[in-house]
This record gives sequence, C-alpha cells and structure tokens, in this order.
Amino acid sequence: MSSALYATRLLWNGRLGLAKHSGVIADLTAWPPSLVLPGVTRVSEMDYIPEVRKYEVRPSGQGWRRMDLAEKQLVAAFLQRVSAAANLEIERTPA
Repeated sequence: MSSALYATRLLWNGRLGLAKHSGVIADLTAWPPSLVLPGVTRVSEMDYIPEVRKYEVRPSGQGWRRMDLAEKQLVAAFLQRVSAAANLEIERTPA
C-alpha cells in the first residue's frame, strides 16, 4: 500500500520505515527507542494505518498479529509527538 494514500501511518520493515501524521513525514532508519510495546522485546515489522483499520505488528521471532488497544494508543501517541516536534522545529526555523 502506498503511504501517499494515507494521512496517518507507521510503517517499519525491519530496516527502514516512516512515520506520517498531520502532514509530517519522518523517515525512520532505526526503530524508535521511545516506542516500546509492552511484552515485545523487538519489533521486526509493523504496519499501522488507522484510516483502513490496519493495525499489524510482527514481534521478533513471531508471526504477524493484530495490535491490541494499548499498542494502538502507544503508536498514536508516538505519531502525535513526532508531528508536534517537527512542527515546533519548523516554527523555530527563521524564514
């Protein structure tokens, strides 16, 4: 699925990914250390697209599974922090 189709997405393929929310797109070159899912040692892959109710995660050494409510909330909060930080940086940058 093309990320251009969605306003909000967290995609991680194990090596690279993107965080997209509120018009901000951040390329990920490593799993964000601030995004810790309870009981998951390492996230191998993730695809979070709330617009189409796709909430999938693949913990290391396991198969794909649907994210639970707490995990969805953690990802949503992470994406909000990313977009807020980017917007704050834009505001600080002189024109």
